Amino acid sequence: MSDPVLLFGDGQTYERTEITQWFHGCDARGQHRVSPMTGATVAGILSPNVALRSVMASRGLPVRPDHNAPNGLLP
Repeated sequence: MSDPVLLFGDGQTYERTEITQWFHGCDARGQHRVSPMTGATVAGILSPNVALRSVMASRGLPVRPDHNAPNGLLP
């Protein structure tokens, strides 16, 4: 994981690219966006998981820079 984000609606942390692909799959099937963990319908609002990013950086793990990572509601 190099770009952890929190999903509002289920409170879980996901890799940004993975959850984005998950939501695009929901959209392509004409389904509501749902949490992969709970199955509940969610808006798709993401926020960087700053705490996890900090821990990862302190341990020398790769962390994607924030400046290229869009936040908020996915298109």
